[in-house]
Amino acid sequence: MRYNEKTLKPIYKSLYLVFLVNILFWSCLDGGDKMRGRAAIKSGSDDGSSGLDPSASSTGTETKVTRPSNQISINKDFCSCLKGKPDIIGNCVNFCKDKNIDTPTLYVNVTLSPEVELNPDIGNLFNWCTKQINDGLVNPTCQLEVYDGIEIKYLDVVIPANSNRFSVNINTLDKNKTYVLTLVENGSTSNAKTQSFQIRRADYIEPVSPDSLLKITPVSMYSCIRRIGTQSAQNIQDYSLAYKSFYFYAKAKYPPTIPAGNTTVFCHDIDTNGAADDPKFPRLDLQEQILNLWDETDTRFYDADNNQKIDINDYIKDQLQKNYGITAEVNIFSELATYNAPTDVNYGTGTGTGSGTGSGTGSGTGTGTGGGGTGNAAAVRIGFKMDFFANPVTKKSYCPKQNDYNSDDSLLKILKNVVGVDTEGIYLATREAISTTDAEGNVILAPAASMIIRESILKKIWFYYDNKGNHVVPDDNTVSQETIRFYWPPDYKYPLIKKSTQQTFTLNSATTKPAHDKKFGCIPTRGL
Repeated sequence: MRYNEKTLKPIYKSLYLVFLVNILFWSCLDGGDKMRGRAAIKSGSDDGSSGLDPSASSTGTETKVTRPSNQISINKDFCSCLKGKPDIIGNCVNFCKDKNIDTPTLYVNVTLSPEVELNPDIGNLFNWCTKQINDGLVNPTCQLEVYDGIEIKYLDVVIPANSNRFSVNINTLDKNKTYVLTLVENGSTSNAKTQSFQIRRADYIEPVSPDSLLKITPVSMYSCIRRIGTQSAQNIQDYSLAYKSFYFYAKAKYPPTIPAGNTTVFCHDIDTNGAADDPKFPRLDLQEQILNLWDETDTRFYDADNNQKIDINDYIKDQLQKNYGITAEVNIFSELATYNAPTDVNYGTGTGTGSGTGSGTGSGTGTGTGGGGTGNAAAVRIGFKMDFFANPVTKKSYCPKQNDYNSDDSLLKILKNVVGVDTEGIYLATREAISTTDAEGNVILAPAASMIIRESILKKIWFYYDNKGNHVVPDDNTVSQETIRFYWPPDYKYPLIKKSTQQTFTLNSATTKPAHDKKFGCIPTRGL
């Protein structure tokens, strides 16, 4: 039989199909194990595990099921609330206004990674904390791990079913202390963790309108007496030299008492109350409210945005730019720190220096005060001061008053809304040297002492010596050319006659950007 091309073509096609089917058949038999391995993996996702069959893998190596760790992040909107107010530092005012609860409660939202969220047996925080998986561990549960830098403790948490949030009572955590928190699954001992976050509990202070007047706090002054020399066995009055040092404190910074048993330093009337100090005893030479400062509890003296500048300075800078198109760094307010008690009752009474250098339209250097000696305690911030200003024509320093706020100066216009009150200068003065001679003829020198004095007192009692030794009251020109002194305690009726009870003080000039009259800042006016 003869075949032509037309009759052979269907036969060739049929033979080719038979050949192809045989190849595919034998290929399937040869690769069966691999096919079965893939099928095992696929079916394993439905067995209550993490989607892997621990008894099967393409390599023959067992895959261990684990609860995902470090795969849950903490949202930044966490807040703690107490009686409708924020209980931690953070932006929680609006969140907490509807949370009228009697215990401080922390509320936290989380975000799951795909490894947790897409796992059919987990899918949310509640399951991550409570659902048993095929890892050989039982009874999973979560607690909040709390670390304060020294020790770790655990708090129970509340997690709503099928949610990605939790809450916890943090009543046992101290205020004004930073904690590192981590949610851990420790019931089954898997110890899987979320990412960590920090909180700091703090009393909530109602915010102040940015353009309302800054709060003012009064500051009091007192003295302590130190005796140098040889003490008799019977009488403390036998000391050959007694000198005073001066200290300042705001109402909230009341000075500590002198430790019991000390016989060389006292800050109260020992003839009336005995040698042992007590918090109830009035301080020596107490002059209440001798200074006014701006109150450190005003929230505008905080650094809420952590940019290393107090917020009131940022506010003034922003107002200059917004209202007047002026771009300038502003550091017009700075803290005033002093020692509020002798720093070392055994050896001396340290010298205090406040921090902060003023700039902007005004200029000045922040300075504090204290008695001299070898004490090493830190100064205590008692409030905030403002920079002095300089007349653009005369270059002489001044502290603004009402007519200045109503001038054309852009900065002073802004300060009218936040300061608004008349201000006066403050000055730092150092006492004259005091010494005595011991039984061997050696000179015993008392440590130096210094004090802060406000302008309305100083200008009633200051003087300088002319070339003949006469007392002369300085004016606005001679004050910058002469060494200015005053007698303390003040005698306003006869200020230029030194009494036996008085000591001589000399004004110090600021070491940077000195004022013509030696002031180092401005404070709210109090008057006599």
